[in-house]
This record gives sequence, structure tokens and C-alpha cells, in this order.
Amino acid sequence: MKYFVRSDDDAPEKGPYSPKELERSLEKGFLGAKSTARREDAEEWVSLRDVVAEHRARRAEKRARRDSAEMAHAMAPVPSGWRPNILVWTGVVVGVGGIALTAYFASNGRSGEMWPLGLVLGGAYMAVRGLIRGAVRRDDE
Repeated sequence: MKYFVRSDDDAPEKGPYSPKELERSLEKGFLGAKSTARREDAEEWVSLRDVVAEHRARRAEKRARRDSAEMAHAMAPVPSGWRPNILVWTGVVVGVGGIALTAYFASNGRSGEMWPLGLVLGGAYMAVRGLIRGAVRRDDE
């Protein structure tokens, strides 16, 4: 929605301007207290301060609705059809198994065997990949 403005009743109208532009002009002092504005589709001139106040009120209301929706989403319980990602759990189990095998081979003097390290790295990769992918719904499997 755009507005035309005039600084005085006898001044020529200028515009169209967005409500945000009008607000900035009023704040910076480019337009004074006697300034009036009218919508593009209207003939009635109203106080510029009223137009800016209405715009601020609509913007505050929109922000409050958005914040309320974000809060409701953040506080929503996890749907019952969701469960932890299987890649995360598989990665954790494989990684822990690799650590256990590495400790076992190191205690028996066979520290040259590197394949358990591969299990640890593979498990870490699977766990990170699962975290990136996110939770899986049962109907997605």
C-alpha cells in the first residue's frame, strides 16, 4: 500500500511512498507535524502521524503473531511417529566397538593392527551423517 503526502494543506502532493519511507521521513524531520497523507486509492487526507502509528501497530501485531507461532512450534511435543535416527545409533555402536577392539589389540601387543581405527572412523561418520539427516519418521522408511 502506497501513500501520497503533502507538507501543508496548500502544498502539492508528492509520492507515492511506502509506509516505511514515511516513517523514516517523519523520524528524520523531513516531514513535520502538519503533514498529511492519503492512500493511493482514497481521497481523504489524514494526519501523517496517524498513518505511521497505524503502520507501526500492524507491524507490531505481525511480529507478535510470528513470535507466538515460533514459540508454539518450539514448545510442541515430538510427534509419536518419530524415533531416533538409526544411523546415529549404528554409528555409536560401531564406534564403541572399534574403540574396544583397538584397546584389546593394544593390550595384547598387536598395536600394528589398524582396522579397528577404521571402525571408529566409520562409526563417527555414520553418527555425524545421521545427525545431519535428522530424525526419520516411521512412514519414511
